Amino acid sequence: MTNIEEIIITANRIANEGRKPSVALVKGRLTQSTPLPVIISTLKTWQHQPDYTDVKGASLVKKEQPKDNENDAIAAQITKAVNKAIEPLQEEIKQLKIEMAKLQTK
Repeated sequence: MTNIEEIIITANRIANEGRKPSVALVKGRLTQSTPLPVIISTLKTWQHQPDYTDVKGASLVKKEQPKDNENDAIAAQITKAVNKAIEPLQEEIKQLKIEMAKLQTK
């Protein structure tokens, strides 16, 4: 994949997320080192093509977006894992607060 193809694909992905592709957003997502003038000139002529988000050989491939219920399930799993991970930390904070209160009353 050429630098220009990657810029166009990245811009399309950003646009598909409902955001306006900017030089900074595109540059941050590129996998290849690309000079800023190339990014700027490509974005000036870029036209949104929602299906052009991946290149496999010479053909265009439309990536399937996860369904909302899949996203909700993933978000629930992440929330559960985060809560489980911070539970011991919250308990430790409670114990430290108790110890501090004891020290302050002495």
